[in-house]
Amino acid sequence: MRVLLINLEFDCAGVAWNLRNAINRQPGWEARVASYRPTVAAPHADLFFKKVGEVVRMAEDFDVLHFSNWMWTHRPGSPDPHHAGMDIYSGDNPFEKFVGNKVFVLHFHRGLLQYDNEAWEDECRRIGVRLLKCDPLAPIQAKWLPNILDMAGIRMHTAGYGKRVAVGVYGSLYDSRRTNPGIKVQLEYQGVEHRFFDNVPKEQCYRERQKYNISIDNLTQGFIGMWGWESMAMGQVLLAHLEPETASAYAGVFGEAPPIIHCPNIDFVCYYIKELARNNKLFEQLGLVSAQWVKERYREELIVKLYMDFYEGGEG
Repeated sequence: MRVLLINLEFDCAGVAWNLRNAINRQPGWEARVASYRPTVAAPHADLFFKKVGEVVRMAEDFDVLHFSNWMWTHRPGSPDPHHAGMDIYSGDNPFEKFVGNKVFVLHFHRGLLQYDNEAWEDECRRIGVRLLKCDPLAPIQAKWLPNILDMAGIRMHTAGYGKRVAVGVYGSLYDSRRTNPGIKVQLEYQGVEHRFFDNVPKEQCYRERQKYNISIDNLTQGFIGMWGWESMAMGQVLLAHLEPETASAYAGVFGEAPPIIHCPNIDFVCYYIKELARNNKLFEQLGLVSAQWVKERYREELIVKLYMDFYEGGEG
């Protein structure tokens, strides 16, 4: 089976490229990635296109058209990257000729589109599209599947587990969607070494994150992203806000919930940082358990099979 992973703007966190590589390691399967533009987190694609027609021609030879975040009604580079609540092609959609003879998949990655259900529900029903979401908590009727984790550039951190704590924080200091700007105030008040990672090329980011032994992913949305799984693989102790439904979903796929320290708010982050600095043995235990959990549980062969089953029958 041949799968075309289509990113009509960009590849969120590089997860389409990771999935492509995993699928290509499976006998009898082939995958390619088409993206409109690269980002620091997703610099790779088989095709960086300028016109949608390039993708349409490429799609002729594929069985599955897997759209990530932006659906087939979207025109790349338009002023409104999350649609205007309508088919901007006014019915003359270049992907329309594939309806009925190819599998359409729409994979949400927390874009604004998924909260404007009137813009896509009727269209998805018309086509019989298969819906995916990248986190188990999103309040939409779609199946959650974890993303493939690229372990190639990930190494254990070099900071050790002592009284010196160094905290790597995902995202921009000024972006409160996943983190809270108050984190910086709190960490500086405590005198904790820290850095916010934003807009750093992926390979460079991997290297520089090795200097930190604690990681903060998401304190606002109740789930973690690729940053969190990567942090655990590095042996960092991961602090995040993890809703019970999310932990249950993770356990359902991986066999047990990941060893993430649940922090309902910034106060808990500060509390746990102090506790880890005081208890070096616990600090090391939690970090090593994190790395081992990812190695044993977050397995590529498990996750890619979920996608293959989904493509073939709609279930993961």
